[in-house]
Formats: sequence, C-alpha cells, structure tokens
Amino acid sequence: MVNPSFVMDAERSLAGCLLVDPAETLRAVRGAVSAGDFLNGNAAAVYTAASALVAADKSIDPVLIQEEAARQGTQLSNEFCGEVMRLYCTTANAAETARVIHEAAQARAGREIGLSLADDTLTPVEALGRLQALLREQGSRLHTPMEAANAVMDYINAAASGETRPFLTTGFPSLDRQLAGGLVAGGLITLAARPGTGKTTAALAIAENVATAGGKVLYISLEMTEAQLWACRAASLSGLSRSAIYGGRIAAQEWGRLTNAFDCLSRRPFFIRDTPSTLEDIEREARCLDNLALIVVDHIGLVKPTAKGSRYELMTDTAHRLKQLALSLRVPILGLCQLNRQSEQRDSKRPTMADLRDSGAVEEDSDVVCLLFRAAQYLPEDERPKPWESQPIDFIVDKNRHGSTGLATMSFCGYNARITEGNYGRS
Repeated sequence: MVNPSFVMDAERSLAGCLLVDPAETLRAVRGAVSAGDFLNGNAAAVYTAASALVAADKSIDPVLIQEEAARQGTQLSNEFCGEVMRLYCTTANAAETARVIHEAAQARAGREIGLSLADDTLTPVEALGRLQALLREQGSRLHTPMEAANAVMDYINAAASGETRPFLTTGFPSLDRQLAGGLVAGGLITLAARPGTGKTTAALAIAENVATAGGKVLYISLEMTEAQLWACRAASLSGLSRSAIYGGRIAAQEWGRLTNAFDCLSRRPFFIRDTPSTLEDIEREARCLDNLALIVVDHIGLVKPTAKGSRYELMTDTAHRLKQLALSLRVPILGLCQLNRQSEQRDSKRPTMADLRDSGAVEEDSDVVCLLFRAAQYLPEDERPKPWESQPIDFIVDKNRHGSTGLATMSFCGYNARITEGNYGRS
C-alpha cells in the first residue's frame, strides 16, 4: 500500500506542475487522473480549474487558475500556490505522478467497498459490481490517435512474430480456418444446437485441446456434474464407453486404459465448477484464476438470474455481461446455447441464427455464432448409425466478426464423447 504522506506529496507536486506549466502537464496526464482522485481539495481545485480553462481555450496562468477555482467555489490561497509551485522541477514525471495518485484513489475505493461489505452496508453482489466498475475504470484512459496507431502497430508486429496470439486455437484445423484463426481473445463465441446434438461433447473437445496445449480452462457446467464431465473426458481419451465409465461397468482388461486416462487428465489445467451459478459467481471464479486461456459456460440459458425480468431480458443481460467479462479478461468465452424447435419443423432441419432461443441479444453480443447440426439425428431409427459408429457433425459458422461464415464438418462419436477431424472434414 502506498504511504498516504507520499500520495499527498504527489498531489501537491502535480498541483505545482499544473500552476507552472498547465498546458504541458494536462497533455501528459489527461485521462490518467481525475479531480475525484485527489485527497487534497486544493490540489483537486487546481486540476479542475486548469482543465476548465484549457477546455475553453482560454489564457491560463496561476492567477487565472486561482480566479477559475474561486468561481467554482474554492479559494486557493497565495501561500498554497506559492508552496506547491516551489516543488516544481519538471513536467517529465507528471504522468507517473498522476498514475500514483489514481492508483491510490483506486485502492482507497477498494478498501471502502471492503469495509462496507464487512459492516453489511453492501451485499456481496453489490460489492462485486462496484469492484468490477473500478476495474473497468482503470483501463478507461483514451489514447491519442498517435498513441493508438503506435500501440496497434506494436500489436500487429507482436502478432506477426508470434509474441501475441489474437486467436486461441480450437485444436481443429478445419474449424480454426473457418474462424480465421480460432477463438478470438476477448470474444464471446456462441455454440448453439438442439438438445442431444453434441454441444457439450464439442465444447469439451475444444476445451480439452486447449488444456492439452497448456492453456488454463475454466468450465462452468450448469447441466452436468463434474463426475459426468470427467466420464466424458476419460471416454474421449481412452476410447471406452462414457456411460460405462460413469456407471462403473469397467471390464478387467479396461482398467489400465481408464487409469492411464485419468492420470493424464489430472495433469491438465482444466477446472470445473458444477454448482448452480449466477453471473457474479462466474465472474468471481474467472477472476480468481490467473492466466486463463478459455472460459466455457455450459449453458448460458441455465445461468441463475439475480434480478427479475422476462426470459428475453435475462438472456440479454447474461449475453451482454459475458461479453464484457471476455473483454475485461482478454480471453475467449465459449457459451453454449439451446436452439428452439423451429428448425425441426423445416424440411432440411438445418438450424439458423433465427433459431436461437429467447434472445436476439445472444446473436448481437456474440463475435461468433456457430450452430451444430447432425443429420443422423433425423434419420429413421433403423437407418441411424450405431452408437459406436462415427457420423458427420457440421459446425455452421453463421456469424463471424473476424472472418467469413461457412462450414466445417468433422466426425462425431457419442459412444466415447469424441469429435475428431476425419473423413468428413471440409471447410
């Protein structure tokens, strides 16, 4: 924690810079600090008055700053102005001084939230909301056009050299190609399908590929238990039946394969939460895990509401806040979503974005909408593949902010919860 006396000195020093060289100082600190960040009322008044004069394109000097401050209700004494002006050496450190003042203000605000939570003035949900607002505020300083151009060029160079990855690979080359590289960092990717199509199997396959490559995964399961998910994961890795694994029906000669699968899976950074969860629960879990690569929410229609509203309003709020969380953490969020029955009433049965259940906001907030389709689901019973036989599953990219729309088809096997690039692959 920054020493309070050091912060007060920083505020007085910045006030001195503003009085001696207001225009240059404001250019250096604009957006990095606000009047509300100051503990010293006189220093805050200097900042506010100088900002007002510059914004109005008026002449500016110490006397005019005093006059503007007085007009706004604060009398700045000659003694105070003279004292802080004597502290002035250079504006070179003004930006760093402003950063210290702003971060100290953020720390004070955080402590106040903690104290309010401790004495029950705020509920946990309200406290979390205020903390999230503080976090968003920390990144709110606008860049000048030159700063933005330089920052983006640095990013492009870093992406070109491999130092930065704008996309997280799904582990499926045909799907990555269709998505222009994979799951976009900071994006909400919606994976939608009718029940029983294979949403969870597909999400687990992508998440498993990420974890296998060393990326940390947070899987929010609101439909299946952790044990059921582990059975799916172990089945995919071992080739054994997922229902047999979950039911404990393991033949003697299969135990070695199962044990090896669990040993391998236990070494991967794959974290599962399988309890009923609100958006606040999901946000808290995500922020508690450092260096996340991917968040999966299975599925977003089961996120517990914390407010009243129609189904449409609740889904709208869920989609919007998941997108904001993805942006805040700079990681992709893969959100699973149910489709309504409209697609099954059509001859082709092939889904479109119009079939998203309850909310057009899911479509609006998503960077990518990917619809799953298995034609074998709609065959007559006697023509369907056997459970252990592979069949094609289509990943229909119906919206893509960062690339084109299109199709990637892969191989699905429900018996062992496995999706692979196979003979069906095309893009």
